[in-house]
Amino acid sequence: MNEIAIRPATITLSAGSLLTLMHEGQECVVIRPAVESLGMSYAAQYRKLKTRSWACVAQKAMQLPGDIQSRSHDVVPVRTFLMWLATVNENKVAPEVRPVLIAFQNETADAIEAYWTKGQAVNPRRVDRAVDELQVVRELEIRDYRRIRHAIWEAGGDREDFRDARNAIYEVLFGMPAAAIRRTRPQIGGERYVKDYRNPRTGTLHKAGELRPSDATPDYLTRDEIQRLDNAVLWITSTLSLRHPEGYASLNDILKVLQAFAAQARPALPKREPAAVASSDFRGRLDTLRFKLGLEGAR
Repeated sequence: MNEIAIRPATITLSAGSLLTLMHEGQECVVIRPAVESLGMSYAAQYRKLKTRSWACVAQKAMQLPGDIQSRSHDVVPVRTFLMWLATVNENKVAPEVRPVLIAFQNETADAIEAYWTKGQAVNPRRVDRAVDELQVVRELEIRDYRRIRHAIWEAGGDREDFRDARNAIYEVLFGMPAAAIRRTRPQIGGERYVKDYRNPRTGTLHKAGELRPSDATPDYLTRDEIQRLDNAVLWITSTLSLRHPEGYASLNDILKVLQAFAAQARPALPKREPAAVASSDFRGRLDTLRFKLGLEGAR
């Protein structure tokens, strides 16, 4: 009996598209078509991936759209794909395909998660829905924030390192960490229900146009505050790019840029000597930075 060929799903983004499938329980991207859609040599990018400790490349037999038979193709987990995107220099990509790179950077994670958890990927530019002014500003902030996250991942950090770096930024700008902002402020931005929806677990009825509950901290900030956050994140990512044009920064390099940002944002803060910190890891040094900034409260 002939084996049924595996066919990856095509996810259309605001510019370009990705082929995705599940491999050994992980959401993956078929990497070669994505690389070539950016006008880049797949052989060169494959060699680069094979030298990176964070990269995981596997092979999977599948039948791609337009092909008449199943062949072996390289696939990478979404995390590897996003971290590879963080190494791509936008200025070295042809102008006509730059929108595709930006769409890959901004939309991949959400679109693939939506496909495999909800059965479809929603392209926000193709759906007629209510969009707050706040959402437009937030899209800029999301794009730049992900670059900080990718830099931390590439430097060997983890989610907690990113959380601490993010909280350091929030504390400098707004005087409290992300969780405290969500806990003490009303939600004023985010996606809205497009039609009436009753939560099957709680029985709560949400009317069309109501805000969907969000755990994204910027949805609790005003437009001006989101703009301040976006400017801060853009300053940090630009400084990292200028100091490390080769695309790699260590956790210590990222910490130094955060310290420079804090000095720029809080120049009038009184200087205080930090308490001795036994830990020499990234998280411990961020705690030292908080103390210097007078932000030693709960995270």
